[in-house]
Order: sequence, then structure tokens, then C-alpha cells
Amino acid sequence: MRLTLLVAASLALSLGGCHGRDNVTANATAPAGFVPPTALNRTDFLDMVDHRFNELDVNRDSELSQDEIPVRHHDIIESFDVNHDGKITRDEFEKGSLARFDKADINGDKVLTGEERRSAEVPDGGNTLDGGNVATAAGSPNGS
Repeated sequence: MRLTLLVAASLALSLGGCHGRDNVTANATAPAGFVPPTALNRTDFLDMVDHRFNELDVNRDSELSQDEIPVRHHDIIESFDVNHDGKITRDEFEKGSLARFDKADINGDKVLTGEERRSAEVPDGGNTLDGGNVATAAGSPNGS
């Protein structure tokens, strides 16, 4: 009987120890400054661009007027206005954003790597071509 209890207790402790090691590995943190490699394909980028357009189009008229364009990205987004009517349509926004994506896609594989995204930095404050915000993936709807 004592032998059975001893074996059961040993087994329980050893299984508990294995589980504890898995938790340590799962909860390990990356070294300071580590940025995991990222890749953004053209299809996912276009989805992010559409989402961003919807965020910016406050009055839901399917066009971005001057007051809906964030000051921070005004020059970039305004350059998408190919017919120069002062408004950015969804089509203009998508085409302009995809042109920026393609320019940043150095090797032409339709996937932006972290390195290509960092290389596409805009000098006006470090904004990178990163999807949803044309110049950055994160940020408030009006780029502030």
C-alpha cells in the first residue's frame, strides 16, 4: 500500500513538474528590443486600406473630403487625388495606397517584409507604409 502511494505521489510530482516547465517556456519574454519578423501580403494590405478608408470617411459618402483627411498624412493622401477634384474616392485611395505598397516591395514578391517596411519610412516623423493607416497601421482614425 505504501509503495502504491509513493509511486502515485512521484508520478503526480513529475507530471506537475513537466507542466511547470511548459508554462515557463510559454511565458518567456523576448529580449529587450526584439521585434519579431513580420510580413504583410498585398491582399491583407488592401483589406487594411479599406478598413482605414471606412474609418476616415466619417460622413459615409464614399469620398474623403479635405476635413476627413488627417493633417499628419495630408500630403500623402492628397497625392492620391488623380482627377484633382479635391476629394479622394475609395478607388483613388486604394490605388494610391497600393502604389505605395508596390514601391516599398523592393523584390516585387507582393509581400512586404519588416525590412522593406522599415525602408519605406517617411521622413516626416517615421511613419512607415504599414497598411491600415496608409502610412501606419496603428493610430487613431484621424492620424493623431
